[in-house]
Amino acid sequence: MRRSRVFPAFILLAAVSAGRAAVSDDDLIPPSPSQPDSPFRKSQLSAAKNDPLRQSPEKGDGSLQSEDDPWKDWEDDTAAFREEAAATVNGVPVLNGLVIDRYAGFLSGVRKEMQEAAKIPNPKGEIPTPKTYVKYRAELVQRDLPACIQKTVLVQYLMAGMTREQRIQVGRRIDKLFEKEIERLKRELNASNLDELERELGNRQTAIQNLKESFALDRLSVECMSVKGPRFVPVSDGEILKYYETHTDQFEIPQTAAGGRDGQRKPIDEVRDEIRDVLAKEQNTKRSRQFLNKVFSAAKIESSYSLPKFIVDESPDDSE
Repeated sequence: MRRSRVFPAFILLAAVSAGRAAVSDDDLIPPSPSQPDSPFRKSQLSAAKNDPLRQSPEKGDGSLQSEDDPWKDWEDDTAAFREEAAATVNGVPVLNGLVIDRYAGFLSGVRKEMQEAAKIPNPKGEIPTPKTYVKYRAELVQRDLPACIQKTVLVQYLMAGMTREQRIQVGRRIDKLFEKEIERLKRELNASNLDELERELGNRQTAIQNLKESFALDRLSVECMSVKGPRFVPVSDGEILKYYETHTDQFEIPQTAAGGRDGQRKPIDEVRDEIRDVLAKEQNTKRSRQFLNKVFSAAKIESSYSLPKFIVDESPDDSE
């Protein structure tokens, strides 16, 4: 059975940084931008306010009458949405909050823009309603959920091989690393202590613990590839010679080149490093595919969202 090749960029980065086998660029999910685009901008709101095609009753300031505001009875469901499962990995829920908490402040701003836009319809007469926001939020979950699931699978695989004492040590290490992240957040949000930081994060509809969970997932998924992933194996001289002898056309000297003759090849010493790089990439990709297939084939992943395949294609050579 042919399986689609889908893997996140963090796997490549983790493997390369650890000096181990890496997945090739062809096997990667294109990384999502760090922050999504907002569907509404202040310039659009300003243009909408002055648009002569508005079709809704207005107050004197050009905004909609309150009885026509689709948001007037809406109640903020952010807290409840955070605790809902977007997927499960081996029975463990992957909560919406884990997927999109990093965008909490951004989403809050988007919702405010939509509420403002609802009072000033845009030129097409489309009024953003709570349903518009819920749909947009779900699209954001859909975008980032696959990478979050992949990280969760890797972290579960890493932790499954640890003793209780090792897990405690990992928790302590994450705590220590996160202390530096807290200091960075305090500087970024102009908070002088943890209480002020928590308030600032609360204003952005997230919390320190939420960010810590996401931080730990990122760190430990990278660590899984570093600790459990296939190790780099140097390319032998014999493999280089075999490739050189079986790819004669690749190293032929063009006849137009000075002294070039039909069928003449570049000396092997001249192309040795080039061949080594090609073979290292091919072999590392093969080993990583085998490792990742093993990890993801054993995982039970369920979700109401549309998910990609988490298994890479296997060529005959990969199964050797």
